[in-house]
Parts: sequence; structure tokens; C-alpha cells
Amino acid sequence: MKKCFSFIILLFLCLDALAQSFSKTLPICSGTYTYTVTMQLDKSIKVSILDLNDSTRKVGYSYSGNDVVDFKNIFKTQFLRLSNPAISCSADEQNKLVLEGNEIWNKMQVLVLQTQSQVYSNTVPIGSESYRYTGSFNSDNAMKISIENVNDASKKIEYTYSGQDVTAFMGVFQRNFLKVDGISATDPEKDIMLKEGNNLWLQLISMRPLAKPSFAPEAGTLSVAKKIPYYISLKDSATGKDRFFGSQEYDVQDVHIEFNSGYIENIYVTLLIKGIPRTYQNIYGIGFTSVENQNKLRTIRLFQKGAKAFPSKKRTSVDKAMVSPDNFTFINLGELLNYKPRLEVDRRDYSPMDTAIILYGGQNVTLYKEQTNKLLEARIYTDFVGLQDDKPNGLVQTEVEKRININSNQLQTPRFIYGIFKSVGIFQFIKPSITLSKLEQHNKRLILGDLDSIKLNPGNNDTAALTKNLNRYATPLQLYQHQSFTAGFDLNVVFFSNHNLKYNLYLNLGTRLGVTPVTDSATNISGNSITKTGVVSEYAVNTLQIIPEARLIFLPEERLNFSIAYRALFIKPFSSSVQLLSFDKQDPDKFLVKKNAWLNTLELLIAFNVSKTGDAKLFGRVRFNSEVNNYKNNFAQIQLGYSAYILGSSK
Repeated sequence: MKKCFSFIILLFLCLDALAQSFSKTLPICSGTYTYTVTMQLDKSIKVSILDLNDSTRKVGYSYSGNDVVDFKNIFKTQFLRLSNPAISCSADEQNKLVLEGNEIWNKMQVLVLQTQSQVYSNTVPIGSESYRYTGSFNSDNAMKISIENVNDASKKIEYTYSGQDVTAFMGVFQRNFLKVDGISATDPEKDIMLKEGNNLWLQLISMRPLAKPSFAPEAGTLSVAKKIPYYISLKDSATGKDRFFGSQEYDVQDVHIEFNSGYIENIYVTLLIKGIPRTYQNIYGIGFTSVENQNKLRTIRLFQKGAKAFPSKKRTSVDKAMVSPDNFTFINLGELLNYKPRLEVDRRDYSPMDTAIILYGGQNVTLYKEQTNKLLEARIYTDFVGLQDDKPNGLVQTEVEKRININSNQLQTPRFIYGIFKSVGIFQFIKPSITLSKLEQHNKRLILGDLDSIKLNPGNNDTAALTKNLNRYATPLQLYQHQSFTAGFDLNVVFFSNHNLKYNLYLNLGTRLGVTPVTDSATNISGNSITKTGVVSEYAVNTLQIIPEARLIFLPEERLNFSIAYRALFIKPFSSSVQLLSFDKQDPDKFLVKKNAWLNTLELLIAFNVSKTGDAKLFGRVRFNSEVNNYKNNFAQIQLGYSAYILGSSK
């Protein structure tokens, strides 16, 4: 069922992605028709047929099989649906339709072979020799690379590369380049090899014939300018006013960009100014999800590396400002980058998938969205505490969530908090989530407490506060601990970031619907004794939960991160059968009647990315859950987990 669902989603996403097509007009069956055939990016064949005498009469379908006979028969059947019902096609005309279907099939196979045979080649001088490298795609859609000495064809290296990382590709290209002659290259020559490897990658990506079966839709095309000016701001010594001055245009040497969660999270740009490289960089994430974000690129400044966040504005002249260490230059991001997003129906987030790329001046690259099979990721945890028979913690807890960017704008923070947080943003995202918990066999349902026993033997408690017609009770923590299902969302309210100190702080507000299955054993009161009748009722108690959260995430490197979080949880049950009680932390026998309550959770989460593609992640999580007013009433969770894609694994 999961594979079927994945295939259906994949098919709908591919329907309008054109790769190769042709059309033909066909007079047949007492009419004139035109058909258009398109080879989709997932190798399926899309066919549309139109009656030229009646534009309302048309049919369209897709074929993803590999049987030419099957394809021909389907083409004939679909075509006959449009023929004039008053005039049937003759047997000869029907045979002609079968032959037409055979011709279509052959043409599409030729298109595939032509696309897959595209080749890029270039020659580059290294030292006293010249080398030619060639790149293409093989039948498995892997990159096929050859490097040879132009003057000695016997010195040649061939290899294939099927990864998705440009940096790794460049490294492999350089290592194989060095093997051709067994040369010992200088550092500048090695840099040339890396640059040529990056160029080959960009050329191959731009002509990649077919996407993977999981299908990554195109996000847009990113271009880098060949030359741009730099600017400097100063307080004019003559007028005392702030002024901006631009230089002549200089060559863009290289651009390193990290796209992450809809942001240009990091960007480093090197300009070659009078033969000397100068680096410019950002200090916080730059929103890239919306048209507004991309229009604002011209307002974004990248400052010279080492620049002060709040430079002093002393009066000076242009000549002095250009050489003064107190006046750092900047470049305009909108002059450096030009992004043309791919428009699709219902697409409102135009950012590419998380990736890191290297570009050079004058180059462009096609960026892609996340692959379809990676749209929904589930985290599956197992709880060591829950392995104990007397603990109701979830043995297996599955969490599914999806971040949806809303307001991907960040601003530089004021001077007084800049040392702690470099940037701030509000309402950055909303994150829908669902959690399923498989509880221990003997604790699948919460056994409700007997309120009749308390009423019969109240001790120091005032039973007048209890609801008269209720016979069972539960504590807020019990309802929370025994949940089997929750669904809701988290809304980011405020976001702070500091790249230098490697952390992000999220202040979120969430809401959940919780479902707790319960068991109610009926009792009978006779005099001063209570006996069970043997009648057992099973039902669910629903709860509304409101969850303010503060989460601090440390990001030391791509393979590891950890977070510390505090969550306050307001919980309100909706049940006509259960009394909500809590107990005094000083006197455990004294109950407190509640309509709702506050719980809290302290959490430490460590995440390991154990694959370069991000397909394999491991998690370790520890949680301490308790009532806010009574920390003695608590339970702990010690969990190990891993991630899995709901729509299928990567191929």
C-alpha cells in the first residue's frame, strides 16, 4: 500500500514535466486528428489526442510500461474513443493505428538514446601538457568521466560517479586527473583541476537526461555574474553626510553557497581585485523561499571578511576610506546572483533543497527541490524505560513532522545583544506533526483510578469539590504518559541565530489533540465496601494541549548536532466520565481537583547524520516529564531512534 501511494504521488508530480516531445496530424476514420507525445522525466510516455474538427473532443493518458505491443494496443483503443461514433473505423484503419503506435514507440526510444548520449568535452593545459576530459551519462544515469593526455592517448583514466555532492565529485576528479601521468602538480595546478571538475559537474547537471525514479522537481536556475563592483560607505569629511561609493567592476573568482531550510545559510564570495583575492560573506541566513525574498537580494550586503558589524562613522575622504582598516567594503548580493524560479501550480516556496554548491563567475546551475520520496520523514524511537512491564512509556514512538516556511526574513540584531545573537526573525515556519505510540502490552490502556474509594474514605480531603456523578479519575501526567496518538502543529514565534557560536534559539508555540485509551472497571458500593462488578468499559479520553517551547540547537558540523529544550504543556481533558485530579507534593494522600493543569518537559536530543546524503540519521533522546507544581510526580524517557522516509527510500 505504501509503495502504491508513493507511485501515485510520483505520477501526479511528473505529469507536466516535459523533457522531449513531438506532434503529428493524422487524417483517419473520417476525421482529422492531431496527437502530441512527450517523454516524461520519469521515462513514462504522455500522449494527448485532439479532434481538429471539434476541440472539445480530446483524450490524454500516460504509459509507463516497457511492452511495445501493449503500448500499440492502448494507443489504438484511446484513439478510437475520439472517432465519430456514427462512423466506425475500418479494420485497415485500425491496423494503421497500431502501426502508428509502433512508430511512436520507436521515436521515443530514439529520443531516450539521443538524450543519454549527450557528451561534454573540454581541453585544459596543465604544465607543459594538454589534457582532454569528457563527461556523459551511462544507461544507469551515472556520470561517466574520461581524462586523457592529448599528446599520448595511452595515458587515459576512465571512471563513473553516481553521487549527488559536487565537492566530492571535484575531489574524485582531481585525484583521477593526477593519475593520468602520475604527475606531481603544484597547488595552483591542483586548483585548476578542481575548477575544471566543478565546471564539468555543472555542465553534466545541466544536461542530465532523466531524473531519478524518486523525481526531484526543478526549483530554478541560479546564475553568477562575471564581474561586479564593490562599495564603501563613509561619513563625508566635507558635508558630514553618509555617502556610498562604488568601484569599477572586478572578476568574480568563486562563490560558495549553502542552502538550508529555505535560506542561503552561508555564502562566501571571492573577488579578484587588482590580482589580490578579497572575500565577502554573510553574517546570518538570507531568506530564499519567496518572490519577495528574491526581490530583496539587491538590498542584502555581503561585507568584507573581518568587517566590524557596527563600524565607526568618522569623517573621512574617499581616498582614505579605501585604504583605512576601519572602513570595510561590501558587495550587493542582488548584483552577484540572479535566480529564475521554476513556476508550478500551487508552488509558493521557490527555494531549492538543502545543498552546498561552488560556482564561478559567469556560471549558472539548475537547482532542484527535495526528491519526492524525501518529502515526509518519520523518526522512530524505542524507549528503554518502556521495556519494563510496569512502565507505560511507548515501546515504539513514531513522529512525523514537516517544516513549512512562512516568513523567511531575518534582521541583524541591535548592538546590545549582537554578541549573543547575530540575527532575529519572527514567524519563520509552521510545523505540522503527528505522533503514534505503541505502548507495552500490559499498559496499552490507562487504568482509571477509583473515585468511589476516595469518596468512601476521604481522609483529610474535602469531597464536596468532587463532581458527584463521576466515579473515576486520572492525573494530568497519566493522561499525557498513556497517549497513543497526538496531532497538531508548532508555530515559530521568534528565532535567534549566531553562526559564530554555532547555535540557533527557537521560541515556539504549539497545539495538539491528544488521545489516551483508558479502561474503566465498574464497581458496586455496598455499605462501607466497594466491589468490582466485572464489567469493563474501554474508551478514549481526548485532551487539548497548548505547548510553549524554547529550543536551543547547537550545530558544530554536518554529521552531529544536539539540542536542549524546555516545554511547558497546558493540558485540558474533554470527558464526561473522568475527574481530573492532582496530588499535593507535601501530602501524597491529599488530592487537588483540576479542570486543567500544566506539565513540563526537559529534553536533550543528539542527532547523528551517518550518511553523506542524509538518508541515514540516528537519534538519542532523554526526557524528564513532570507536573509543574509537583516534580515528584514524574516519568523519564530514554530513547534511541532512527529516521525513515514514508514515501520510500532513496534509490
